[in-house]
Amino acid sequence: MAVPNIDTLDDVSRAEMEACGGMFGSANVGSCSDKALMRAMTNSMDTIIGKVLDAVDALDPHTYVIYIGDNGTWMFGERREFIDNMYITRRDRSKGTAYESGVRVPLVIRGPGIEPGSRSDEFVHGVDLFATILDLAGLDVPETVPDRDGNLVALDSVSLAPILFEGASSVRDPNGDYLLAETINPVRGNLRQVGARNGIYKIVCSGSAQAESCELYDLLDDPLEEYPLAKPDDCADGTRTPTAREWHFCRLLEVVATKSFLRPGYVVPEGTLSAQAAAN
Repeated sequence: MAVPNIDTLDDVSRAEMEACGGMFGSANVGSCSDKALMRAMTNSMDTIIGKVLDAVDALDPHTYVIYIGDNGTWMFGERREFIDNMYITRRDRSKGTAYESGVRVPLVIRGPGIEPGSRSDEFVHGVDLFATILDLAGLDVPETVPDRDGNLVALDSVSLAPILFEGASSVRDPNGDYLLAETINPVRGNLRQVGARNGIYKIVCSGSAQAESCELYDLLDDPLEEYPLAKPDDCADGTRTPTAREWHFCRLLEVVATKSFLRPGYVVPEGTLSAQAAAN
């Protein structure tokens, strides 16, 4: 990673880079730590985004601007440290994993009718931009879309317009609905890993969709996924309800076992990024 250009940094970030010997606008980071570089790059990005917004407003103030981030960075800094989107440098928690620190990204939408400074903690996905942009453009959101084989399937994307304009707290059922994250982890021998979450709980399964290969977390109490919760002995008890933590584990395990690339018999399609990674 490079040191940002000097003219995009404020006085504090500029002084920090100068003190650790980072050469502005180059890949020479001197003795700057990973965290110092992250602070400088975040400061630089904030400055540049501000300039972009000023230019957009000068052209047409009635414009919606959507900003969404990448899912982390690889190693950088003097000692080639890992750092991730949750700002924790911990083994197996960086880009390339299905943990929150590897998949959670910022999403900001700005434009007419959106309350400045408003915030939502709803669990959403990048695919939601499809329905949201159609909604913003005044176009109908389809109920079905074709899959890779041309078969019509239900749309996963959900419009965020109710949150943006009506102050809605959610657009998904916090219990029954879910989000999936799949990755072939290059730092763990191309291990297939899946994260499945709902409004509160998340499981991370590595290598298989068997219960013993999965960890359970409460993302409200433990957003850094540091404390795995106890799992039920089995999921055969059909009397459990969403008020029980065990119900959520079993529900999300079912999602991984039937919807993800860890489901039995699934073969990664040839020519996809995942297939190439698996072959390496």
